Amino acid sequence: MADDSVPVSFEDGGATVEAVLVADGLRLRADEVPSMLRDGSITCCFERGADKDEGRFRLTFWYQNLRFQLIVDEAGRVLQRLKLDYGRMGSRQLTNR
Repeated sequence: MADDSVPVSFEDGGATVEAVLVADGLRLRADEVPSMLRDGSITCCFERGADKDEGRFRLTFWYQNLRFQLIVDEAGRVLQRLKLDYGRMGSRQLTNR
C-alpha cells in the first residue's frame, strides 16, 4: 500500500528521507537518526531503478540486525516498505506493507 504522508525528496543525485520514516523502520526515535547516520551506526544505500523499474528508487537502511527498505517513485511517494529483522530469521520476520 502506498503512503504519501512522509515525502522523500531528490537533489544532487541523492535522496533525503524524513527521519521519522527511517526511525519507524528501524525502531528508533526520529531525533536519533541524523547523528546515527553521521557516525555510521545507520548505513544506507540509494539505488535507481532500470528497465521495468525505471522511475523507481530503492533506499535501504541498516542498523544492527535490522534492514529497512523503501521503494519510491520519481515524485518521492512511498510505494512499498520492507522491514527485515535478521535476529529473527528463524521465525521468518519479514514485514511487507
